[in-house]
Amino acid sequence: RLVVMAVLATLWGIRLTVNFARKGAYSIKFWEGVEDYRWAVVRSGPAFKKRWAWAAFDLGFISIYQNALVLMTTFPALVAMRSDKPFGVMDGVAAMLMLGFIVWETVADEQQWRFQTHKWAMINDGKKTLQASGAAAVIPITSPSRLSGCASTCSPSVPVWALPTGA
Repeated sequence: RLVVMAVLATLWGIRLTVNFARKGAYSIKFWEGVEDYRWAVVRSGPAFKKRWAWAAFDLGFISIYQNALVLMTTFPALVAMRSDKPFGVMDGVAAMLMLGFIVWETVADEQQWRFQTHKWAMINDGKKTLQASGAAAVIPITSPSRLSGCASTCSPSVPVWALPTGA
C-alpha cells in the first residue's frame, strides 16, 4: 500500500515539475529562473502595496500554510505505514482513481500548454485576440513592447483569459 502511494505521489510530482519546467521556471543558474506570473499579479494588488503586508502574506500563506498542506498529504502514508491490513479492493479502487486523476490533469496541462503557446504566438505576431468574458470584443495588440519575453509565460499587462481568434 505504501509503495503504491509513493509511486502515485511521485507521478504527481513529476507532472508538476515537468509542467513548471517547460515554462522556464528552472535554471542551472537558479537566480535566472522565471517566477510564476501569478505571483506578480498577486503582489501588484492593493493589499500588498506596503512591504510588511507582503512579508506577512509570505510568512503566513507561502511558508506556513503551504508547508502544512505538504505535511497533511503525508498523514495517509503514515496511517498506511502503521497498518497491518493487506492491500485490498478499496486500495485498488483508490489507486486507480488517483492514477486516472493524474492522467486527466496531464491531459489538461498539455491542452493548456498548447493553447497558451498558440495564443502567445498570435499575440507576438501582432494578431488580435478575442475576450472570453463579456461581449466578445476584439482587443487590438498595438504595443509589442508590452509583450517582451512572453513566448511561453503570460505578461500581467495582457489578459491571460484572451482567446485567439480563428483557432
